[in-house]
Amino acid sequence: MVYLVATGQVFMSKRLTLTLRCPMDLVLYPLDAQKCPLVICPYSLPEEELLLRWTKKGVGILEDMQPTHNKFKLVTPIIIGPMKLKYDGPDVSGYFSCVNATFSLKRQNGYQLGYSYTVTSFIVVVSWISFWLPVTAVPARVTLGVTT
Repeated sequence: MVYLVATGQVFMSKRLTLTLRCPMDLVLYPLDAQKCPLVICPYSLPEEELLLRWTKKGVGILEDMQPTHNKFKLVTPIIIGPMKLKYDGPDVSGYFSCVNATFSLKRQNGYQLGYSYTVTSFIVVVSWISFWLPVTAVPARVTLGVTT
């Protein structure tokens, strides 16, 4: 949608549907939080001809806009904008106007508790059964040792 104001300014609004990926730092896994940047830069017009910026409201999060993987919860995005980016490509080069948003994802601890910690703890407890078996029950001890 394009708006033309009496002052000569042109406002353009465009809806984008994006499927994004995020490189993750798993040092603090499973108690980690991830920050995923989103940078939008149209390379069709240079910075002198096109200036991008977020509206005063910023970016909103819809109720149903959650990550497709239920391990994470989407936290309010951090808006950083506008910025300029230098691009040198085969067809075009120069400075271009960009907008930036960083989405914070927090890992759901309940998922890890249910699917990792509980299962691992159960396997450890089952492996302790071999201490209560008599030393002469070799087949039972071997079977228990192999399965855990």
